Amino acid sequence: MMRIFLPTILLVIFFIVGCNKPKENIHYNSINDYEKAELWADTIIYDVLIINPDSTDEWQSRKLENLNHSKLVDDLFNSIYSGQKTAYNYYTNAEYSIDEIKDFENSYPRKDIGKLQFSEAWRYDKQTGTYLKQVYSILIAYTLYDSSNNIRGYKAGFYIKNN
Repeated sequence: MMRIFLPTILLVIFFIVGCNKPKENIHYNSINDYEKAELWADTIIYDVLIINPDSTDEWQSRKLENLNHSKLVDDLFNSIYSGQKTAYNYYTNAEYSIDEIKDFENSYPRKDIGKLQFSEAWRYDKQTGTYLKQVYSILIAYTLYDSSNNIRGYKAGFYIKNN
């Protein structure tokens, strides 16, 4: 009797536990779903360092420890070169040609892209407790150095709109 009873109990427990679905991730597949969330900020602009200018700054190092700088920068440039995205002049908003972007690369190597500036909308879905961000554009900024190779600031390169 025990040989039948114990496996039956285990089987029932297995079905009870196995049939409980975990909470599914919520995906916003349409603009309408996204628009239903409460607007926190439209438009907010902020800078993000993607190269730590001070190797002794442990906090900045920790924030960047999982960033793949070359992959990020390569993907941004590849999105322009493939025609998927368009680059624009930061000061005039004029569209850049592929040749003009190549000129940027000749003057400023990809490894010197030290900062990005994001232009975004922030929303909050109260029903699900989900934070939502929509990126409008990403500005690429190059690190500028003085004659002693110390960072003196950043230069706006161009921005890429999220069409």
